[in-house]
Amino acid sequence: MPEPTTKIEWIIVLAAAALVLGWRWSSAPDWYGIIRVAMMGLGGLVVLVLVLIVMVAVVSGLAGMIGKLKKRS
Repeated sequence: MPEPTTKIEWIIVLAAAALVLGWRWSSAPDWYGIIRVAMMGLGGLVVLVLVLIVMVAVVSGLAGMIGKLKKRS
């Protein structure tokens, strides 16, 4: 029965993988490009949600002010 892996063995495996990817970087996929596109998409969604929240707040505020004006007259 094999012994369970230790943290040192995982560090060695990760270091070897990093060395291989760093050594042959030209053959590796463009991870930064993929991550950049994903982050731009998520950032766009966040901005869209914030704009919608602000629009709802402005419309709600205007509706409240118009409602108060109608009650006075």
